Amino acid sequence: MNEFLKEYISLKEKFVKHHENEASVLALYEFADRLKERTEKEAMEVLVDVYQLLYMMESAYKLYESIYDKADRKQIKKFLSLKDLNESHGDRFATPRPLNKKERLKREERKKLLPKFRYHPDPLETGSFIEGEVKICPCCGKESNTYYVKSPYAVDDVDYLCPVCI
Repeated sequence: MNEFLKEYISLKEKFVKHHENEASVLALYEFADRLKERTEKEAMEVLVDVYQLLYMMESAYKLYESIYDKADRKQIKKFLSLKDLNESHGDRFATPRPLNKKERLKREERKKLLPKFRYHPDPLETGSFIEGEVKICPCCGKESNTYYVKSPYAVDDVDYLCPVCI
């Protein structure tokens, strides 16, 4: 058994034991990041398993497509099941990557700059607002890199609004 597989088995046990909690999911994503840098076939095979565990079926399929042995019936079967899962699910149901401590602190700082919403205490966490390139709000004319992603109800056809205008 190779070193990658040993670490994967350990992380998978923690993932299942702790019911996919934030720490175990983050550990799997960090392990996947380390595996992406490796070029050994064993590392790539384990990375496919990590992707499957995180429900990243499109990523698992694309990677496995480039490394599987076309003469091995077992690998062909796995390839075909990954192909079916990719076509039906893709990465839509992937477990989202949790924020690490540094990213969480940055998000808390940005959250303090947003106006308070009584019925929506953390709009960045739920995805109602996203952060991206700086855009000019069509309502107030000010620049903002945080804006409402859903189609706001308005008389005019507006694609996005800044948090202050919401």
